[in-house]
Amino acid sequence: MAKKVIRTGRKQRGVEKDEVVFPLAETMQQMPENYLGFIKEIKERILKTRLETVVAANSAMILMYWEIGNAIL
Repeated sequence: MAKKVIRTGRKQRGVEKDEVVFPLAETMQQMPENYLGFIKEIKERILKTRLETVVAANSAMILMYWEIGNAIL
């Protein structure tokens, strides 16, 4: 059975399989000028959201323990 290869114009490496394509990222020279700033903003947003999540979870746990203690007394 002959393998049908569809060329998408994307760079890729490794063995070609019909069901899987592993595209290569562009080089830094080919990226838009604001790419590094964009990545930095994403990382900052992830860190900020992680911190907010931890604080919210801790607050919920403290409230739960206080309610349990209040119910016992």
